[in-house]
Amino acid sequence: MALIYKNNFFLKVTTTSSWILIGVLVSTIFHYPLLISSFNYYPGDEGDSRFIAFILEHLYRWFNNKSEFSSPTFFYPATGTLGFSDSHVLHAVVFSIIRIFEDSVLKSFSISIFILNTLTYFSSFCFIRYGMKLNLFPSIIGSLIFSFNSAKLNLINHAQLQPLLLIPLISWLMILLHDGCNRNNYRLKVLIYSFFAVSLYHLQLWTSFYVTWFFTIILLFGISVLLLTKSGRTYFKKFVKNNLNIITFTCVIFVLFLLPFIDLYLPILKNSGGRSYDEVDLMLPRLTSYLWMGHENLVWGWIPKHNFYSLPMWPEHRIGIGLIFSCFALLSFSWALRGFLKIQKGRLGLHWAVLSTFPKISARFDSSKYFLLIGCLGVLVFFILSLRIDSSLWGIIYSNIPGGNSVRAVTRYVLIAYFFVGIYSALLLHQIQQKVLKSNIKYMFLVGLSSIISIFGIVEQTGFANSFDSIISSKWTNAVVKKIDPNCDSFYLTALPNFPRPFWAIHTDAMMASHLTNIPTINGYSGSNPRNYSLWNPKAKDIKNSVKEWKSSMNIEGNICIIQHEFIR
Repeated sequence: MALIYKNNFFLKVTTTSSWILIGVLVSTIFHYPLLISSFNYYPGDEGDSRFIAFILEHLYRWFNNKSEFSSPTFFYPATGTLGFSDSHVLHAVVFSIIRIFEDSVLKSFSISIFILNTLTYFSSFCFIRYGMKLNLFPSIIGSLIFSFNSAKLNLINHAQLQPLLLIPLISWLMILLHDGCNRNNYRLKVLIYSFFAVSLYHLQLWTSFYVTWFFTIILLFGISVLLLTKSGRTYFKKFVKNNLNIITFTCVIFVLFLLPFIDLYLPILKNSGGRSYDEVDLMLPRLTSYLWMGHENLVWGWIPKHNFYSLPMWPEHRIGIGLIFSCFALLSFSWALRGFLKIQKGRLGLHWAVLSTFPKISARFDSSKYFLLIGCLGVLVFFILSLRIDSSLWGIIYSNIPGGNSVRAVTRYVLIAYFFVGIYSALLLHQIQQKVLKSNIKYMFLVGLSSIISIFGIVEQTGFANSFDSIISSKWTNAVVKKIDPNCDSFYLTALPNFPRPFWAIHTDAMMASHLTNIPTINGYSGSNPRNYSLWNPKAKDIKNSVKEWKSSMNIEGNICIIQHEFIR
């Protein structure tokens, strides 16, 4: 008996340590440039990445009662400037904990990216392994493809897209909420599930609007497709009727949690009017977008790049996921369509029947499988509506769906699409493994082959992303700090026309210096600008007159210091 206990304990320890070690290993490879530099390098460049670091530092200061939440000290004296971009709240929590022990803003930013991406793997593994109840190896593969795919690596300079750990947790809570609603004796537990699902959803919303919007729209698309069937409509009506109190409670807390978000972002949307469709059209995915994994991909980087460079805004089109998991994605579409057709024909019940996932491979079709079916159908609809060949149907979404005119980089939806591709891949591998229990040699061979193929699919994601030296960035910032007079009430940083730094780097130099001096800056760099802000080019010859016009239009009082950037040594 003791021997059995020891063996079981050893097996549990080995199993737990294996998936953790694999996740940490792959995360180390994914963030290799950061780790090899002891996190002195940070992902991305001196524009978007340092802007996000600036926002994170602002929120860290807010946690310490040193700043106003809605108004970081840029675009002075504009207020509500946090609404010009994502708020990064979840990221800021992790960043702020690191900042307690680390003086460097950019180094803390780099460490936080590594931690959040690793936690994304952990949360997605737990969801697939324990929420979806799939085997160990399939759960690892599904988690890796969601957490460390090539598209995510290519977008690492947009740090708001990296912490995706809440998506699996929200999904898990939604499944538990659905199952709990069908068990009338667990009402208190259902209320708890509802509260935490809504709370995590809004935390994700306050972290990244894009991620939350794509996740929401994909699920709504999938549900809408199922509601085209009689079985789907019948089940939906019955579910609403039997759980009206829970639905009402969920809607009320959802709206209450949404009000602060609307209060911050609605004025910005009214002033800017959203993105123009011409701008959105540049970042609608093309067929070639799904083939490109970036020119620094280790497996496919040798492919000639000139065809891809002809894509408009080509950095946003590096959304390929490789040969293996592209095939898995196509299989998931086929699987989802077959499931839809079976529901439409009344051959698949909404909680008691069986759905064939692959030839001669089937599985019990429970709530978690329906969640996957909804997701895969939603991704398929999104793929069709967003695909631009000669034209696109995306104008329907842009004009009619709330938030549609605020989404510019539509290609980024793949970050959520690959969540469902990862789950489907795990499900398929799980069902292949289950057949091995019958000791069939054919299936033993199939398990080995599928494992090798899946591992190659993970290897396909390997590549290098841009990173920058935080020590050099800090030198540029300190050069600005030295020139700011403590008697300044605000400042604007200019540069000579031949100064060897792009305009966005100059702006972020000023913004980072603003935190170090506690003096607000008129400089600013973000996804949107205040109305009538014409100071975007600090190298312009008439920039001083533009500062005077800004001072007059905004009724700025006090001493505005106009300083000139200098070379660093």
